[in-house]
Amino acid sequence: MLSPDDLVKEVAKELEQGNLCYVEKSSRSIVQITPDSKNTPETKAQIAKLEEHIERYIKIAPMTTAELIFVMKDFLLEVTDQEIKKELTNGLNRKNPTRNFLQITASRIDINQHWTLFKKEQYETHVEKHIITDYNY
Repeated sequence: MLSPDDLVKEVAKELEQGNLCYVEKSSRSIVQITPDSKNTPETKAQIAKLEEHIERYIKIAPMTTAELIFVMKDFLLEVTDQEIKKELTNGLNRKNPTRNFLQITASRIDINQHWTLFKKEQYETHVEKHIITDYNY
C-alpha cells in the first residue's frame, strides 16, 4: 500500500501524462486510463466496472485547459527575469496560449526546469484537493 505522500506523487505523475486515475480508497491502488486507450472496448468495460462501484474509488482527472492556464499565470509570479516574464505573458495572451507557453518554456532550459517543478507541485496540490474533498463527503 502506498503512503499518502507516495500516492499523491504517483497520481500527480499519471495526471501530468494526461491519464485519468481511479484510486481505490481502501488499498490505495491506482488504476490509470490513458487517453489513447479510452475508446477501446476493453477500457470502456473497465471504466463501466469502476463507475459501477465508484463509491469505492476516488476519480481524479487531469487538469482542464482552463485550470492549466491558471497554473501558467501563477507561474508568472515565480519568474524574476522581466524579459522572460513578458515573453510568457505575450504567449498566454495570443491564440493557443497553452501551446505558446509550453513552446517558450521548452526553448529555455533554465525556465523549463523551473516550470516542470512548479507544474509538478501544482498537480500534487490538485490531487490532494480531490482526495481531501472526497474523504470529506
